[in-house]
Amino acid sequence: MKNWSRLFVIILFIAGILSVFQSCNVQDNLAVPTEANLLHKGLYVDRFQDILGDTAKENKLLRYVKSHDFNELSLYGLWEITNKPSKYSSLARFISKARTNYGVTKISATHSTTKAFNECEAYNMGRNNESEKFDVFSIENEWWQTNPECNYACNKNLVMHVKELKIQNKDNFDTEIYIGWLDAQNNDYEEAKFLVDNLDKIAVHCYDNTPNFAYTKERLLLLAKAAKELDKKPEILIIFSAEQEFMFKFFSKTHQNKNFITAFDDFITDLKKSNSSILLDLNFTGYKIFTYSEAVLAR
Repeated sequence: MKNWSRLFVIILFIAGILSVFQSCNVQDNLAVPTEANLLHKGLYVDRFQDILGDTAKENKLLRYVKSHDFNELSLYGLWEITNKPSKYSSLARFISKARTNYGVTKISATHSTTKAFNECEAYNMGRNNESEKFDVFSIENEWWQTNPECNYACNKNLVMHVKELKIQNKDNFDTEIYIGWLDAQNNDYEEAKFLVDNLDKIAVHCYDNTPNFAYTKERLLLLAKAAKELDKKPEILIIFSAEQEFMFKFFSKTHQNKNFITAFDDFITDLKKSNSSILLDLNFTGYKIFTYSEAVLAR
């Protein structure tokens, strides 16, 4: 009987060691970039249509971008620009200037309709210099809302349309989508599978007062499950809002005075503590701050 007791204790001890090893292995192998090689440090630029063509406003924006170490811009308000070929030269100059002089590596066209993306693609196809092109097409449709303008079926069509533009024209842009929530009424796991299967990057919002994994956990777990099933590893970006009701005080120089990248670092630290092995299937490559007009008030 004593021998059986000793054997049982030994088995429990070995199981404990293996559990600790697995936990450490999960944390060490999470696909999390370091600050030095973080791919995406993005800023949403609202009302870009009021900035383009005004040299003072353009330079003010780009100085802010450089001083806060952003390397990616997601532009709103393009519907007033890309439908007017007369503005293409100004747009090309801005994009080239941002890349050449201010350390910007990605410029995202952020839209919600096929017409708008067609216009952005027409702009891209008319540029001979790659440094003047959009290299991300980012879809924004809040299909999970009650009575949305574009429901889930509409959004699926838009995703496939943007994907087809890329393939048909052999254009080298990344496809991206923003998700606030997934819609259980449409089968949220099937939604997650569709997004993982058809997009390069998925931007998940963390609209809370602090950067915490728990706020995004349900969505990230669904995306990770889908990624594992499909044997794909999509890029995941986390969106933090500098709006007053969310993380303004976290970023504000007169309150907590945290740098924008600190939000991502704190989020990743919180994520690692979860020890969720399913997150090995997601590729966390950066963050985005919403938006320029709010962020500039904070710091």
